[in-house]
Amino acid sequence: MQYWLVFFLLCLPPTQIRGWTVVPRAPVALSSQKVVSGCSWSNRRWQHATTITSSATANQHSCQRWMAAKTTRSTTEGETTSASVAPDPTNIKGDTTTLTAPATTATITRQAPETTAPPVVELVPDGDEKSMLLVKQKNINDVSSNDDEINNTKNVVIALLWAIAVLSALDRVAMAVALVPMSEEFGFTDGVKGSISSLFSVGYGLFILPSGLLVASVSPRFVMACGIVIWSLATMATPGATGLGGTMALLLVARACVGAAESVVMPTLQRLLASWTKPDEKSAVMATIFAGFHGGTIAAYVLSPLIIDWFGSWREIFLVYGTFGIALLVPWLVFARDGPNDLKLPSASATDNSSSMAGEPVSTFSSKLNSAIGQFKEAPWKDFFQSKGTWAMLLAHCSKNWGLYNTLAWTPTFYYEQYGIGVRDSIWLSVLPSISGAIGGLVAGNLADGVIRNLPERTDEALTNVRKVFQSIALYGPALTMALLASNIPEDPQIAQFFLMAVVGFQAFVVAGFEAGNQEKAGTKWAGLLYSITSLPAVCVGTFGVWCVGQVLDATGQDWSIVFYMNAFVNVLGATAFLALYNSKREFD
Repeated sequence: MQYWLVFFLLCLPPTQIRGWTVVPRAPVALSSQKVVSGCSWSNRRWQHATTITSSATANQHSCQRWMAAKTTRSTTEGETTSASVAPDPTNIKGDTTTLTAPATTATITRQAPETTAPPVVELVPDGDEKSMLLVKQKNINDVSSNDDEINNTKNVVIALLWAIAVLSALDRVAMAVALVPMSEEFGFTDGVKGSISSLFSVGYGLFILPSGLLVASVSPRFVMACGIVIWSLATMATPGATGLGGTMALLLVARACVGAAESVVMPTLQRLLASWTKPDEKSAVMATIFAGFHGGTIAAYVLSPLIIDWFGSWREIFLVYGTFGIALLVPWLVFARDGPNDLKLPSASATDNSSSMAGEPVSTFSSKLNSAIGQFKEAPWKDFFQSKGTWAMLLAHCSKNWGLYNTLAWTPTFYYEQYGIGVRDSIWLSVLPSISGAIGGLVAGNLADGVIRNLPERTDEALTNVRKVFQSIALYGPALTMALLASNIPEDPQIAQFFLMAVVGFQAFVVAGFEAGNQEKAGTKWAGLLYSITSLPAVCVGTFGVWCVGQVLDATGQDWSIVFYMNAFVNVLGATAFLALYNSKREFD
């Protein structure tokens, strides 16, 4: 009866057993050898032939958990996969019987299915009368819409990432708003304001690569929590830094700390979305989270003047936003998960820690640090830098950051210097471009995913074309718009606002360009690190751009036409390089 169950499972159609691994369990009280053969279906291009030889002696029935000692797998189509399984002696709690079984050898030949995310291992406990332990390998790409636990957790993670995007934008843009009253109080020039804004990016750039390495080996949930704590405390310390010592040194250090801590956001986000999202939903999810960045920018422009009016000082802006960050830490730690395989297994003990898999102990911080160092040595550095796709994303990222950093840092100053409009009066002039960016990103993300879902065949070439089209819009579009604005800056600020709305709306198409393409290129393990590699020079370029604009404004008597022409030229360079070099072929996973 026990082996008829094995035979039945092996003869199921491939559509029913796809993704399942049958692990033989030693029969109870047997001393003979048995051989069970499976079936093959050549017309379905799926072969499954299993030979199981096992012998064991035992005296009573009990459940038994098997652990793999060595596994060698090749994903090459048609290759033979061999696994040597050595069961550990197990003494089930509440049962005084100890079962011991010799090693079992299984040989499986099949066409390996394509996957882009790590499997979720779900142990299905068998009854006393069964002789098999079934291990289901569930991939996020195979999760159905009615798999409530995984889909609900995914939605919660995406919602929390959206909230973190709002928070990071709040703490970043707060300085752009506060610089206007700070300049009146301390007499800052445009060059000094550019230096203050740039120090955020300096801290970000110094730590973006270590952050990418960290999330490749340490729990992304843990890394994000640490980042939230540090940048929220540094934000709250900013007002005090301006009043100590009578110099800007402490203020610059505080802003650098905020930037360093926020460097974990994008690598962590890339790593989490690589685990949680399917290929045909990546662009839309990225757009949703990027709408959070725009939402945070809108909130900073709207709330900051109100906070100034309410408290009578710009200092409370930083205290309020820092407190919000500490409060957000609670739901993140309670509800966030690293990926589908971080959910509790049905057979796991209720006392198991949710961050460990199948009862593994929680790693100490030192072991995580050692793991990060190991990832640094293991990372395919040579392949990264020899890849044309990496260089394409790097150059596009540099162009994007040049425009993004200048937009965030200088928009309020542009309205103030060009039209004499203060912070309170420029709320909607600054907010509407961010609303345009949020809408543009959502349109681009859903449109790109719709195109990918309707592809007759989802090939690397087809995905490459999709990413190139949307990335071109994200860079050529702003370049054309800024060139038009620079040619004749209008006297009406609302017309200038229309141009800036178009710039930010076009920029948002990047969510369906290299932002989503990064996950396709790197896969789950290296998505965060690859993004960090392209981010490091991009942060340097963006930081230089903010500083450079300040110097140009001082040198030209605040001539904004030169600034917009310069930004347009940088965007054209990045778009052209991306079109020439990029492809979506997976290279590093």
